Amino acid sequence: MRLLFTALACLISLSVLGQMVAAGSYHSLALKEDGTVVAWGDSSHGQCDVPEDLNNVIKISAGRYHSVALKKNGTVVAWGSNYRMQCGIPNGLEDVKDIASYEYQTFVLTNSNKIYGWGDNRYYQVFHIPGQYISASEIVTGGSHSVALLKDGLITSWGKNDYGQCDVPSKKVTSIGVGWFYTVALFEDGSIYAWGKNDDGQCDVPEDLNNVIKISNKYSFTLALKEDGTVVAWGDSSHGQCDVPNDVRDIIQIDAGLRHSMAVRKDGFVYAWGSNSYGQCDVPQGLNLFSK
Repeated sequence: MRLLFTALACLISLSVLGQMVAAGSYHSLALKEDGTVVAWGDSSHGQCDVPEDLNNVIKISAGRYHSVALKKNGTVVAWGSNYRMQCGIPNGLEDVKDIASYEYQTFVLTNSNKIYGWGDNRYYQVFHIPGQYISASEIVTGGSHSVALLKDGLITSWGKNDYGQCDVPSKKVTSIGVGWFYTVALFEDGSIYAWGKNDDGQCDVPEDLNNVIKISNKYSFTLALKEDGTVVAWGDSSHGQCDVPNDVRDIIQIDAGLRHSMAVRKDGFVYAWGSNSYGQCDVPQGLNLFSK
């Protein structure tokens, strides 16, 4: 009963708070409860230059050199590099309920179930969306392909498929993750399945892993949040991104970057570990997402 209560509490927190941390390639974002955004790490392309008037944010996402925020009114704000037009938000875009970014591309999902994508389209992961309208609840984009979680629990994928990363299972899932040439799915029973490129063991899900409520991956490693508030990681750990610190516990949210990982504790404390080449793991002193 206690485990069930913990799982429900975490799920409620995730639903109410939205995504509160976002790990980019070399920078990090954090969303405070008051709707403001904090950024640190590499800002060579302005990706940490949060607009001064940005407020009422409910979700954040980070690409390689750009950042994206979803506001309470359904509008989207993006800043940083616009090299491949990844910050080129379409005029009049509103009523957005979900955002996703990766490398040089950005996606949004509207309440009317329409998906918009812009930016890097080298593998047709942006503009070859299978159907203009998709009854989806989540959208995730990766280095070569994109995936949408449909409202019936099934998933659809499009883009490059040289490693079978778009060969989705015909089984209902509750959450999805997209990395560099591989895909991860969380099933209703708390188990995980990963497929696609596996050169760093990113598809080798630990055999004894269960009771997972959230997954996150972007490049060649995966994070899994369990219902007891602990985090499990596997895949590429060349920079310690899979070496979860012993004090990381009571976690309610996670996010995986290029070579670093982030997590939010239930009291609003933010953890970051892995590569710190640009200070992306130097969480600002005193930062608490639940305090003003």
